[in-house]
Amino acid sequence: MTLREKIECKNGLLFAAPWIIGFSAFIAYPIIAAVYYSFCDYSVLSPPEWVGLYNYTELFRTEWARRAIVRTFLFSFIALPLSLVFSLCVALLLERRTLGVGLYRTVFFLPALVPQVVVAALLLWIFAAGGVVNTGLAWVGLPTLPWLSRSMILITIMLMLIWGAGHQMIIYLAGLQDVPEELYESAQLDGANYFQRVLHVSVPMISPVILFNLVMGIIVSLGQFTIPFFIQASDRPMELADGANFIATEINRQAIQNLRMGYASAFSSVLLVAVILLTAIVLKVSQRVVHYRGE
Repeated sequence: MTLREKIECKNGLLFAAPWIIGFSAFIAYPIIAAVYYSFCDYSVLSPPEWVGLYNYTELFRTEWARRAIVRTFLFSFIALPLSLVFSLCVALLLERRTLGVGLYRTVFFLPALVPQVVVAALLLWIFAAGGVVNTGLAWVGLPTLPWLSRSMILITIMLMLIWGAGHQMIIYLAGLQDVPEELYESAQLDGANYFQRVLHVSVPMISPVILFNLVMGIIVSLGQFTIPFFIQASDRPMELADGANFIATEINRQAIQNLRMGYASAFSSVLLVAVILLTAIVLKVSQRVVHYRGE
């Protein structure tokens, strides 16, 4: 290595040092520590004691924990596709040049700017027994539904997640506006209608954008915390708290309330492995269905 290359390497490391230090201290070390503590009996107040796979076996033995895992993955596998499709449909509508489209874009994006705590408070108010939704259903002669019951709370949280899918919509919209107009004109000359142009032109051209939203959606949906935690902390019946129990809320309960840091770290490790595996599968499949420009 020449002197100039050494100087350039040194300068590069100096410029990257803030990020490297931040990544090591706030991301890499917590992940490594969580994996280690997942094999320990650790209450924070006393030194960790190695227990091997005990935390993991107890995790899958406990009914409450198993329900939290199943509920989290069920929520992700249902809510995420619905959210992706809904935000794409909205983006396709807002991509068209019509009068007042800027206002419509603002209106659809506003829910994404609302803090999750406020969304949770709105959820409990809108979907209450005498709330806005049931009042509207009764006004049009339809039967009211127990939206905040244990059997319905998962569907209610899904609806609120889809309602706040403005970030995905904006990303889709940016991708759609980057599609060359010539492709639409060529497809139209070949006799393709609007839906055929969307299916055979728009979707393939924005497939990298769809992949990005899918990967980010996996992370967000599996780590769903704020809305379920707010429901659990709102003095609701115990059965409703159980219905809103996700992996992230169970990690918080075990680590903060019960001081079972080792057990909570096992939960975190399971969540980390699940995110990595699902992301790897999506990226592997995407090699055959995602089209990049220049390929």
